Amino acid sequence: MEKIERAHIALISFLLTDGIGYKTIRKILATYEHPEDVYKDKQCYLKIKGLKKLSEKNLIRAEKVYNSLGKENIKTVSLYEHSLPDVFEKYDFLPPLLFLKGREEILHKKGVGIVGTRRNTMYGARITKHLTETLVSAGITVISGLAEGIDTVAHKNCLEAGGETIAVIGSGFNYKYPASNKKLYEEIAEKGLLVSEFLPNTKPSAGNFPLRNNTLAALSYVIVVSESYEKGGALITAKAARKLNKKVFAIPGNLEQEASLGCNKLIAEGKAEMILSISEFVKSLKPEYNYTQKTLFSQKE
Repeated sequence: MEKIERAHIALISFLLTDGIGYKTIRKILATYEHPEDVYKDKQCYLKIKGLKKLSEKNLIRAEKVYNSLGKENIKTVSLYEHSLPDVFEKYDFLPPLLFLKGREEILHKKGVGIVGTRRNTMYGARITKHLTETLVSAGITVISGLAEGIDTVAHKNCLEAGGETIAVIGSGFNYKYPASNKKLYEEIAEKGLLVSEFLPNTKPSAGNFPLRNNTLAALSYVIVVSESYEKGGALITAKAARKLNKKVFAIPGNLEQEASLGCNKLIAEGKAEMILSISEFVKSLKPEYNYTQKTLFSQKE
């Protein structure tokens, strides 16, 4: 096996080991020329603070996991060979290894993260559709989390418009979650890119989604919250983006709609810039983009 393949097997073995998190894995990568070398070093527990007991059984298990990935057309990219976007090198709470399914070249393209409520209104769906189609027309990738609601609207309309989309999921690839998006999952695997930081057999659980939100924010050039209640996962993603020094934008909504409260509060509290014109927003990301549309609220929409 090549050095990179062996490195990925070692990284998977760490994910299989209880008590070893992303920060410890990064310490191993910083300490050893090759992550597999930690298994050969009897002094590793002195060199790496917080390192839990390593078992070579997990290394054997990891090799079996790695060998199974190819059968499912799953690839891996990691910090070891510096094939992750630069932001992953800077923040120790981000995953050191990602699992990919689909067109991996999309991973490094400029993308806008679109997030929002699972219980969207017609307004939220309409505005997200318009935003997505405009981004596609400008050649910008659409990134979201494959959840029901706004995420689904963003992914579906991106694909329908012939664009490129990345879905960052909160489970391993052996679970197509939510079940209502199974067909969309398969379409993205074929035409776009599915991304997971979790081992293939990891079930979707509440604790996974904040981690997924960090990764989604990291892969995005900017984040747009298109519709959100006062509390929800979209606001967690917006917070993650701010931690990563990414710009956050929000689309203002109806004052009488609970589903708009999250976006309106982000704007009022100075935690997000307000989008009043989708065309101007897209033009700010791609100055050469040429599209005429007055404001978010124009009758043309």
